[in-house]
Amino acid sequence: MQDIFSILEWDQILSHLGDLCQTGYGRLLIDQGDFLSRDKNKLRHEMQRVDEAKVLLVRYGDISIQEPPDVLFILERLQKQGGLHSPQELADVLRALKSLRQVVRFVVQNATKAETPILETEVELISIPNMVIDMLSAIVSENGELLESASTAYATLKRKVSDARSGIIQQLQAMIQKPAIAKYLQEPVITEREGRYVLPVKVEHKNDVPGIVLGSSATGSTLYIEPKNIIESQNRLKTLYSELNQEIQRILQQVTEQLWPEVDALMQFIDQVAHLDLCFAKARQSNILNANPVEILEEPGVLKLRQARHPLLVLQIDAVVANDILLVPPDRTLLITGPNTGGKTVLLKLAGIFALMVQAGLHLPVAEGSAISLFHPVLVDIGDPQSIAQNLSTFSGHINRLKAFLDESDLTQSLVLIDEICAGTDPQEGAALAQALLDAFYNRGATTIATTHIGELKVAAHQHAGYLNASVAFDTESLAPTYQLLLGVPGTSHALEIAGRLGIPDDVIQFAEARLTKPQSETAALITDLETKNKKLTEELEATQKLREEIAWEENQLRSQLNRLEGEKRKTLQLFRDGLTHKLRVIEQEVDDLKKALQSPRHGDPKELLKLSKRFKRTQSQVGQVFVEETQKLYPNPGIVWESLNIGDTVSSRTLNLSGTITDKHESRRELTIQAGILKTTIPFSDVIDQQKATSTSKNKQSYTKNQPRPNALTLDCDVRGMTGDDAILFMEKILDDAMAQGYGVVNVVHGLGTGVLKKAIRAHLKTLPYVKSYGPAQAIEGGDGKTIITL
Repeated sequence: MQDIFSILEWDQILSHLGDLCQTGYGRLLIDQGDFLSRDKNKLRHEMQRVDEAKVLLVRYGDISIQEPPDVLFILERLQKQGGLHSPQELADVLRALKSLRQVVRFVVQNATKAETPILETEVELISIPNMVIDMLSAIVSENGELLESASTAYATLKRKVSDARSGIIQQLQAMIQKPAIAKYLQEPVITEREGRYVLPVKVEHKNDVPGIVLGSSATGSTLYIEPKNIIESQNRLKTLYSELNQEIQRILQQVTEQLWPEVDALMQFIDQVAHLDLCFAKARQSNILNANPVEILEEPGVLKLRQARHPLLVLQIDAVVANDILLVPPDRTLLITGPNTGGKTVLLKLAGIFALMVQAGLHLPVAEGSAISLFHPVLVDIGDPQSIAQNLSTFSGHINRLKAFLDESDLTQSLVLIDEICAGTDPQEGAALAQALLDAFYNRGATTIATTHIGELKVAAHQHAGYLNASVAFDTESLAPTYQLLLGVPGTSHALEIAGRLGIPDDVIQFAEARLTKPQSETAALITDLETKNKKLTEELEATQKLREEIAWEENQLRSQLNRLEGEKRKTLQLFRDGLTHKLRVIEQEVDDLKKALQSPRHGDPKELLKLSKRFKRTQSQVGQVFVEETQKLYPNPGIVWESLNIGDTVSSRTLNLSGTITDKHESRRELTIQAGILKTTIPFSDVIDQQKATSTSKNKQSYTKNQPRPNALTLDCDVRGMTGDDAILFMEKILDDAMAQGYGVVNVVHGLGTGVLKKAIRAHLKTLPYVKSYGPAQAIEGGDGKTIITL
């Protein structure tokens, strides 16, 4: 397996993943032997878990922690009832726990059951060692120095040591400043020898400074003398240091005994956070590769990869050609043909590395909706296996590998990748052997992808029910490969075309063409014709698919619009009823008040009767007025004149409850044709309830497109349909920069519905832009979820 990992460059994927881990504990999990799994349910769970981590990273930014020190060896020693060796080890444990706690807190603060249920449940099961962290924080600083709060005795001894040291230094400084002593010194400094403070005395004046000689310089010109008057003080300081060290050891032993019962829980905590760290590393890698989780199928031998890109190429270059790879039983053998340097080997390695990435729970750089079976073992014959030591030629080396593959006990879930099968030998014998080997792998249940230049295999693949031809496209005009995989169509090597373009004389090319047998020539011509027709059909299918998606989107928008209009209609009628009911109740109350007033003893007073009469007339008039007011609200009469309406004006429709621009005016029928987004309809003049005159700027309206970016005089539009996620984001940022510079407040990004990948990428990126005030989908009639409205 190590050879397979090397051939597929699996170590580069793991190295990249390790660089994205924030702790050495996460990287340690990558190095463990059980990093790859064959448990389908476990891997499906892991892909969803990584997807949740991506949600948190996109929404809340990355986790910010310092690299925690490796303390596993310290904890393993404590597990065996060993002790702490120094305060620095204590500080390392503290720093590691505090750093790992930040990872958990990030998830605790941001995960929710609705959006990230797996991670939310996972962190609920993690017990953060807060009590241990608090205990250690009261004992040691993060730089490895015991705190005075560690113990009263430690604090007292530390102060005594400090005072004694200061007293000694003051005595020595006083001696240095005396001219009678200074003249005997090599230089006026205080230094240390054997843990005691000394003065550097010139050798010829050793008797002029009474004291003990504790050493000399390399040249012998300087003696380091401990002055006699500080010997007793230094002895006292040495005793205090001894007592302080004993207290430090006592504290370390005390903390050790307190940690013994907690060490298993601490090891478990580190392991849990290591898996969390690795999960977020996978999420970071997924974001970098623009990758997605894939469906892991129960059925063996299936490859349904949409817009697949090799991950190592994505890390190295900006634009990687994406390919659809489709292999579904009973088709289990994919034969790829085409010219050299066309990308055939890259496709083989892509399939192999995808098989390994799935077993690691990694997202694949593919479009959403991709699916794959779990393949094991993955058997790879790529590269030159010749060996001088074993006396093997290139051909013999390949055959040895293929023999080993056939010796596998069970190939029903295997993926066999063979580059240039049976090349390097007699073409006819090689073709026969290659066919036999491919049949053997097929009959044993293997899924096989092989590349070849052998023409007979293309014919065999066309005739075999379980084989599928494919080729990599080649531009014969530019002599450049397109790296595009064409499924169902065999390819040619284009050797003669390439040779001619590279300068081989025409007579040589013509002679070679004449040497081709008629079947070979006819086959090559047939394949070339198939390639041309396939390219044309592919373009037509893509255009048809795009049109189908646009029609489906428009249909969905119209349906949503009708539903909204129906809802607005019900709402308006209800408001009319509610308003009318309320006002009629007010009038009823007024009538009741009049009745009570008439029953009053003062009703015979002429003045009072006059007042009541006026109130009654006023109330009577209100009944009719209520119906007029409420009806005008329901069917307003704005007083719009037919002659004042012009093409380009914006009007509102009462019945449709929408606004649109007049595109045509029908005088005889007194009707208007209006355009509202994608909806174009005709309404009667009586249906118009609002009018906005066209301005000069609206007549010269321009919009940004991916081919011709120009600013809109009213709003700024950005059409990114058909672009990749990265290209769309770069283009959008340019438009946003222009909008900011020119003072626009709103930018409309048209991305379409499609698979939703482009919309998701754009809106995720908008969260990271500080100058974006808000964003959201457009109104249904303006494009709905196929357009994002950005307010700056």
